[in-house]
This record gives sequence, structure tokens and C-alpha cells, in this order.
Amino acid sequence: DNTILIFMTDNGTAAGVAYKNGKVLGNTAGMKGHKGSHYEGGHRVPFFIHWKNGKLSKAKDIQRLTAQIDIMPTLAELCQINLPKNHMPLD
Repeated sequence: DNTILIFMTDNGTAAGVAYKNGKVLGNTAGMKGHKGSHYEGGHRVPFFIHWKNGKLSKAKDIQRLTAQIDIMPTLAELCQINLPKNHMPLD
């Protein structure tokens, strides 16, 4: 009941939608682009967080381009864990 569950994936496929010798190298679910591009096929990924006993806001879809570069500081704060003094500053 007090476990934080996170599901997320890496961004995009390196090849976009591509095939080689009949094998799928990448599939962007019909979205344009590939890893590193600004098109949806390059960066659109799921990020789900569930915490049964936590105080998270209601579920929401974020349509703007965002990044989950470092979620550890947020998780530490949720768990009331102090970061080491030599930890890089947060912005």
C-alpha cells in the first residue's frame, strides 16, 4: 500500500518506422519522427506513477513537450528522504 510504482519507457526508436530483411527495426505507432527528433515519434512516451497511500493529484495527460530527466529528487522528497549534502543542486 505504501509502494510507489512507476512505468515509463525510453524515448522513440532509433530508426523510426523501418524494416530490414523483413524484420521490424522500429515502430512509432504511426507517429512521424524517431529518437532525437522533435516529432512525436521521437519523444512521446508513457509515464505513469501510482501510489495507493500517497497524496498525488488526479491523473492527467500532459500534451506539452516535457522531460523526466531526473525523477530521483522528486521521489526522495515524496519519501521524505534527505539527499546527501554533496548532491548536485536542484533547480
